[in-house]
Amino acid sequence: MEKLEKWMVLMLMTLFCMVGMVLVQIGIASYRENLAVSKKQFDIRTPVGYISHKVKRQNAVMPMRVRQQEGVTVLVLSDQIDGENYETWIYEWNHHLYEACVTEGSQLSLESGFELMEIESLVFSQKENCIIAKLTTKEQKSYELLFDTI
Repeated sequence: MEKLEKWMVLMLMTLFCMVGMVLVQIGIASYRENLAVSKKQFDIRTPVGYISHKVKRQNAVMPMRVRQQEGVTVLVLSDQIDGENYETWIYEWNHHLYEACVTEGSQLSLESGFELMEIESLVFSQKENCIIAKLTTKEQKSYELLFDTI
């Protein structure tokens, strides 16, 4: 009888450990799935949010325009700091979102800017008082952002 009790306790402990391991595996799989979804959402939302934030932060008095440079459409945000005129360029280069902060009239190459994140494409256009940004993320999600230049 004593031997049977020991076997029952051992079997119960083994069953408990096995159930615990299965629950840990389920938790790990769930965590990995949530992490993948979060990364995908981050990759989708971040470029859109970044461009929107930069434009909203732009001083309403300072001009914002689109121009062609090295065959790429560049959003140019102008600013004046301590009497000096500066420009912030936002553009897509080799499937990455780039930003460059330069003095006005700079002839800096686009590849010299700062690489921010991977995207598929970004094209700016300007019609009267409206700037249009057409963005495609690396997940092939397309967005069109409209900004008033007044």
